[in-house]
Amino acid sequence: MTPAARTIALVEDQEAVRTMISRHLLRCGYRLHAFGSAAELLARAAEFEPRPDLLLTDVVIPGMNGVELARAVAQLWPGTRVLFISGYAVDVAISAMTSITDEMLISKPF
Repeated sequence: MTPAARTIALVEDQEAVRTMISRHLLRCGYRLHAFGSAAELLARAAEFEPRPDLLLTDVVIPGMNGVELARAVAQLWPGTRVLFISGYAVDVAISAMTSITDEMLISKPF
């Protein structure tokens, strides 16, 4: 599938980082829904058509961590893949969220 056929839901609480990631993904041709918190994404989840192919979320976000958000998204959109991003050291992020594997985490800056 080409990027234009893929939709990404991005959750990143730092506006500058969210803007940078959004610009890059849009330039690559992805359809994108970008949010500053898990609550924002969940409040608008019913509006997504088509549903996102990928949830790209920071591990540490206000109100609900990225792993909790991934679990909620799995209920809403079964089969949606998840990729975590974190500004913390990879080992710290993984030990804090034991369900995250090395293959599921990208370290900031990237």
